[in-house]
Amino acid sequence: MHPFLTFGRLSLPVYGLLAVFAAVFCVILLAYTPLRRGIPREDIIYGAFYGIIGAIIGAKGLYLLTLFPEIF
Repeated sequence: MHPFLTFGRLSLPVYGLLAVFAAVFCVILLAYTPLRRGIPREDIIYGAFYGIIGAIIGAKGLYLLTLFPEIF
């Protein structure tokens, strides 16, 4: 697997790009699922938004936790 996709001077990390695609796909999928179950669409969108924010904060927290010995 290639760690980066390069388009001229632009270089994108594949892992981050796929994570963004997965998050967008999940939000789109979850936007249409509640219509069959009677759940308000806004609740699903807010839940997905808070889930993505929580994942970003958790990833940064784990990153800082692994660097803790080098920081101090």
